[in-house]
Amino acid sequence: MRLAFPADASRPLVAPISAVDATLMVTATARQSNYQEKSEMKLGGSISAALLMSALLIALPGCQKQEGPAEKAGKEIDKTMEKAGQQVEKAGDAVQDAAKGDKK
Repeated sequence: MRLAFPADASRPLVAPISAVDATLMVTATARQSNYQEKSEMKLGGSISAALLMSALLIALPGCQKQEGPAEKAGKEIDKTMEKAGQQVEKAGDAVQDAAKGDKK
């Protein structure tokens, strides 16, 4: 294999690389690659966390306990009993008022 030299034959087109220069170049390339991998991992982790949070926010309303027929019936009974209690109180007040009126 023959190298082409410029018009000035004292300097070749490609300069030889020392072992130290080669090591520095490999180290710099490895550092850059490592930095890119860490950046990609951080981005991937952020995207994963955002997707997880979105899934949880969407799924949470589905976890609400649905009322069954027994619970609905129980609530209706509670309302009816409260109304009956109010009517009993009104009747008791009316009886007391009537009794006070007779004594006068």
